[in-house]
Amino acid sequence: MALKAVTTVGQLPANVDLAVYQGDDVFVNIVVDDSVVAIDLTTYIPTAEIRSAPGGQLVAAFDATIVDPVTVALHLLAVDSAKLTTKAAWDCQIVDPAGIVTTLAYGAVSVVEQVTP
Repeated sequence: MALKAVTTVGQLPANVDLAVYQGDDVFVNIVVDDSVVAIDLTTYIPTAEIRSAPGGQLVAAFDATIVDPVTVALHLLAVDSAKLTTKAAWDCQIVDPAGIVTTLAYGAVSVVEQVTP
């Protein structure tokens, strides 16, 4: 009797959960490292959003910029983090010049309510 091996091939983004203090500015840097091929993200377009759930209502968007050839910088403004009241979901995607979309990171967002508004 021969056994068959099950193989899964995939390209999943990093699962990164965010803990946010409501009303604070939030900064996240994502460093992209492909140990095989040198990467230059300077011509890519980044986006990052927080939604009520995957595919749900948009709650807030990060300012997303490429700050050097391998780093995506995300900034959630205090006014936007003040809108967060419950658990949510987020992700960050980049689009290359050919229009190919790659999700770099995704995860849950947990919110600690602020004391001083």
